[in-house]
Amino acid sequence: MAISTALDRGSTLVAESVVDRLTETADAASRVAALRHLSISIRWAAAKAPDRWGLTLDPRFIRLNIGQVEAVVVRAAGVSVLVETLGPVAGTDLGRPYPAAGGARLRHVPYELSARILPTLRSSHREAMTRAARRPCTRVIKDAHSPGVVQWLWEQLRLSGEPPRPTYFVGPRKPAATRRGDPTPRADRAVMAMPDLSATEKKSVMSSRLAQRLFKQRLLARDRICCVTAITDREHLRASHIRPWAECDDAQRQDPNNGMLLAPHVDHLFDRGYISFENSGRILVSPRLDPAVLDAWGLDGIGEKKVRPFPRAMWPFLAYHRDTIFKSDCP
Repeated sequence: MAISTALDRGSTLVAESVVDRLTETADAASRVAALRHLSISIRWAAAKAPDRWGLTLDPRFIRLNIGQVEAVVVRAAGVSVLVETLGPVAGTDLGRPYPAAGGARLRHVPYELSARILPTLRSSHREAMTRAARRPCTRVIKDAHSPGVVQWLWEQLRLSGEPPRPTYFVGPRKPAATRRGDPTPRADRAVMAMPDLSATEKKSVMSSRLAQRLFKQRLLARDRICCVTAITDREHLRASHIRPWAECDDAQRQDPNNGMLLAPHVDHLFDRGYISFENSGRILVSPRLDPAVLDAWGLDGIGEKKVRPFPRAMWPFLAYHRDTIFKSDCP
């Protein structure tokens, strides 16, 4: 199977974005069960076959290889697990046998069954991985190893100890180049160097910057365009919260239904309540806004414009903005 080389495999943000997309149909318990099973398998591999495993991040899947064999594969349809025994399990399917693992097979488990079925497969899964570990993994598997996924798993599941690495993997990968206009690692280091901030304040700032980067990635995965100006260059798109960050709980702060991508000048007007949106997509313009501003920014006539209708999941956030943020009255 061809592997995408476009992803930054050392990035925890990229890892989370891919996991979110692959598990979007799973409920919370099923998602945790799938990720926990993957982490248990990674721990086993690091302890029993430290130079014979690799974890691959791809837009279509996350795959743990033991030797030359697929041991765990997380896809949009569920989780596939290498098992040594072939007894029937209701609701699951078996794939082709792997000669390199003594005839073991991948058993596909839909997400809705993962919390119940995956724990029952662990003994058989360990036996199959033991067989697969008799052979070294290939150069392709080694080159595709994705430490960002392991790091993200350990953080997400709050697992003890350092995130494991194969013994062949040396040093952190060079971080992917960042685009202008986005928060950068250099900017993060500047925050850490500020002498007038306490350690707690620095940690808070860093957390909020990381959360904002993740929020923008989630919006880019959905929209990739400013709904008002049709700008698509991500350097000129802001991840705008509909219900302001300070007035949200943690879930609302990362909910893509509480956000939209806007050009900087449109974001400025929206953030300060000079424009808003109806659920149908009609743009509302505050009577407090000087028409000369709209004219100077090339936005004259937007009060007569209608963007695409918003999905129902966004309506409560839009209603909050219209009722609380939008300056609907005259000064």
